[in-house]
Amino acid sequence: MPPLLARLRRHFHRPGQDLTKSQEDSIPTLCTSCIETFEGTREWDLVTGHHASLAQFEDSLVLQCWICLALRRQLSDEQFGALLEHGQAWLESRPGGGYFTFTQISNTSDASVKGPTGTFEYHLMFSSDITDQLQPIGRRSQVYYGYPAVFLWAQPTQTTNDRVLATPCGTSTASTEAWAVAVSWFETCTSCHEVCNQTSLPFSYPSRLLDVAAPDASHSTVKLIDTREVHVHGNYLTLSHRWGKDRFLVLRPDNTDQFKSGIPISDLSATFQDAVEVARRLRIRYLWIDSLCIIQKEPGMADWEFESKHMHEYYSNALCNISASAADGTARGMFQTRDSTALQHHQYRMPLRKGRTPGLYDVFDITSWEADLDDAPLAHRAWCLQERLLAKRVLHFGRHQLLWECREHNAAEIYPFGVPNIAPLQYRIHFKDLSTSSIWNQQRFGTVDQTALAYKLWYRIVSSYSACLLSFPEDKLRAIAGLVAHFEHELQDKCIMGCWQADFQRQLLWHVQDRLYPPTNMLYDVNHSYPDIPSWSWLASDCPIDTGKRLGVERQAVDEEMLFSMVNLHETIATMSQSSGTTLSSSIRISCHINDAEMRLGREGLLGLRLPDVTSRGQSKSPTIWLDGPIGGLAAPDDCVAVAVVPMRRYRDQGNRRQSQYSLDCLLLQRQAQFPNAYRRIGLVTATDDEGMQALTPTSSQRWSWLGQASPALAVDEDQSTITIL
Repeated sequence: MPPLLARLRRHFHRPGQDLTKSQEDSIPTLCTSCIETFEGTREWDLVTGHHASLAQFEDSLVLQCWICLALRRQLSDEQFGALLEHGQAWLESRPGGGYFTFTQISNTSDASVKGPTGTFEYHLMFSSDITDQLQPIGRRSQVYYGYPAVFLWAQPTQTTNDRVLATPCGTSTASTEAWAVAVSWFETCTSCHEVCNQTSLPFSYPSRLLDVAAPDASHSTVKLIDTREVHVHGNYLTLSHRWGKDRFLVLRPDNTDQFKSGIPISDLSATFQDAVEVARRLRIRYLWIDSLCIIQKEPGMADWEFESKHMHEYYSNALCNISASAADGTARGMFQTRDSTALQHHQYRMPLRKGRTPGLYDVFDITSWEADLDDAPLAHRAWCLQERLLAKRVLHFGRHQLLWECREHNAAEIYPFGVPNIAPLQYRIHFKDLSTSSIWNQQRFGTVDQTALAYKLWYRIVSSYSACLLSFPEDKLRAIAGLVAHFEHELQDKCIMGCWQADFQRQLLWHVQDRLYPPTNMLYDVNHSYPDIPSWSWLASDCPIDTGKRLGVERQAVDEEMLFSMVNLHETIATMSQSSGTTLSSSIRISCHINDAEMRLGREGLLGLRLPDVTSRGQSKSPTIWLDGPIGGLAAPDDCVAVAVVPMRRYRDQGNRRQSQYSLDCLLLQRQAQFPNAYRRIGLVTATDDEGMQALTPTSSQRWSWLGQASPALAVDEDQSTITIL
């Protein structure tokens, strides 16, 4: 017996049992590096070497090590190609060399992590030298601190409920076995879930629907019906899909009558044909597909202008939304062939280790949800965000499995009875908690302040939406307008350019995710290319937005004090409401202390500030600067531009280990010469050192000690100026 198989057999073999040849053939393969990690006695939470070279990593892929293959699946084809071509050179360029991949095992049985006794996490990741090169290439994984990684969970077999884990069956997501699981989710939700069957909007049908199962129609055709002309009874489904670059049949002014007579299913794109099949399998007669129910290529786009204002109602009132998550275009189809073994969970015999008892453990990959859903082609489409959130329930057709989301339940074929109640998965997958309809669910959230929670959910929506792409950048307001209308109805608040009036001051303190200049995660080529969007709104930036610590989503700010006051919003402001499909440019006026400064581009792509009162030297005294996007005048190292720095908020971070340390958030502005006292926002600055914060804060009565003493109440005095931010 080969030595590696013998070692595998020792770990997967139950004592007292003889393995048949088929059982022995089914032993999940692990490479030597992964086996040694499980067998090792290293301390918890230490990041330690795994594969020493690219060649070793490639050997593990050839061997079909299921853990290393899972790491490979976290890379796009573009990333993997770059890895094969340059990976070893990237590693060898590091002084002193190093490992190609690293592992980390963390004990999760403490009070800070939700998991059964004896559970642990296993991380497999590339070295920082590799991930720094991979980061700008292809998709941005959100698995492990923004880097591609495998995130495994292991727990003693006896603590695993028999109804938690399963291995998907069948070679396609259209298989009988997959469909049986999907039907069980659908029927359970529609018949038993109280929250999912509630609605806050009056029910109405879309203007047009596809009749896919009319009694008098041929099975090979579908008909377009106008609900304003034809009586409709019963539920309907909606479809979320990515248009892509494919040419496909759409509704036009010149074929509307033909569509009403009947559309041969064979004339539809592959994704639309599959959607019709799903509707028929679920025994739902009506189906809404945007390109077949809204007139396209119409002069003046009158039908599109009307229908786009009601799409949030169409998705909210649908019985279920079908999501072609894995398809990058309509020609791809919803059903995917697959290797179901890629989603297997495994039982592995672990030796005695500090903090872990010996015995049989269930080990499973919890990144499969992200791989099949959050990293899927459809997840990067901006319009899809509100479709996914507003629908009561969503059936996702992923690359490797079917997945289910509703307001009470999240499941996948690998977790057919619901996602395991463990912290890492619960944090990642409850996406529909971002729907305001879910926050009243006491079973999920208990008796919390629902209004405060709703604003935090909005911040998470901002982070998700800003990382999505639009085929037409001019749709940036429109593609989120349905969610805005939904939140306005639930919260009885007004949304002003993506910021809520009741929490307006805090919501000005967003920043982009990338500290480098120019930002490596720009979504479009031009920044501030939206004439109708003011610079102070997060919607004006083309970078993914971070709303975590700044806005209290991840950690709570304490001793928070706003250092500016609102004077007014410009009289011509128009809110992002469904009633107007457009909005006017808006300006805000604030009373604040303003500092003139010089911003300089460093040689490593990081930015520094120089103020008249203090010269920051050394990393510990340099404020953190996030630019909203590229600006003129910064093209090469040591270039500098004139800026203005406005202190906005002083606070302590409750989650910071140094809880006595204060932070100061400031807006970074540029003066606009064509208007008096007018500025545009270009970024956010955060200072944490005493010298820098004292230099930035108001003088005289407004300056205080940053050593933990209480500050005096803020009062508008001679040190304050009234400025306009365009």
